[in-house]
Amino acid sequence: MKRPIIFLLLPILLLASCELVQDQPLQGKVYGVFIGLDYDNATWHGGEGFLEGTLNDARELKTAFQHVAELADLQMDSYLMYQEGDTKDQSTYEMITVGETPIRSYASKANLVSLLGALANIIEEEDFLIITYHGHGGEDVLVMAPESDAEDNIELKVAEELLNALTPVKGRKLVILDSCYSGMSVPPSESSVSLIRSPSISDWFNTYFSDGSYAIPPVTLFTATADSKAWEYEVKVGSNHIHGVFTLALLEALGGYHDDTFRMGDTIPAEKNGVVTVDSLYAYVKEHQKLPLRTTIYRPASRYQHPMTNGGAMDFILFTL
Repeated sequence: MKRPIIFLLLPILLLASCELVQDQPLQGKVYGVFIGLDYDNATWHGGEGFLEGTLNDARELKTAFQHVAELADLQMDSYLMYQEGDTKDQSTYEMITVGETPIRSYASKANLVSLLGALANIIEEEDFLIITYHGHGGEDVLVMAPESDAEDNIELKVAEELLNALTPVKGRKLVILDSCYSGMSVPPSESSVSLIRSPSISDWFNTYFSDGSYAIPPVTLFTATADSKAWEYEVKVGSNHIHGVFTLALLEALGGYHDDTFRMGDTIPAEKNGVVTVDSLYAYVKEHQKLPLRTTIYRPASRYQHPMTNGGAMDFILFTL
């Protein structure tokens, strides 16, 4: 009776060993928006305190993606949106120009929405947009910089507002979130479910065995955690150079390293068979991040985080090198 069971399992094993990828993308222009906030000018966070590594995260990921784009022989326009220090005076922040639209680089909700609207006017179908966010977060919420002492209108809902703002933007889109509970922002789709939001195995079976065709997500989300906090990490003891645990591993996956400063190496560790994909970045981060992926009764951990992506069965090619 054992032999028939083995033969029945063979097709499943063969299918599980195959890596499915989206069609090889047209190599257009790359656009990047890198958002980092330290919250030193906010009072709402109370005991949460300001963040020490988020600006390093945004600035160095901007450098890393720019480097990989150059290796792929692609032109890249990058924009840094940030909040740094204790002032709410936006006039101290430089202007960035997207197309013909000038926008203040202060990382408020209104400025980000304006930036995405300007990008929608210039990005073509063959282009590729990367957005990274490094800051406080909650269930389906990112916390942007305050524009006044009232500190209202600072919450940006991922599913309702950010993803909707990206709808008019053509081309392929990747959103990377390094914030607490960022996996709660990964919505279900026609062909996938979120086992964090709806941990029912019957939901998974109903979706998996449905008659509908596989739907590629319009925006690929890659998050630092599932439903836990996201932590920061000192790169070297005594260096006072801090990064998010997730972003530090992501920088390394893209070829970044730290000695006396941040540098880009000659190789891309996440490259597989000449391409860098969401899955290859995800696999590298899982294997190399400085915290365990989970806590168990056998290996309890007070600090852990498990990255997530909504890519599903179809891997997302980012760069062909």
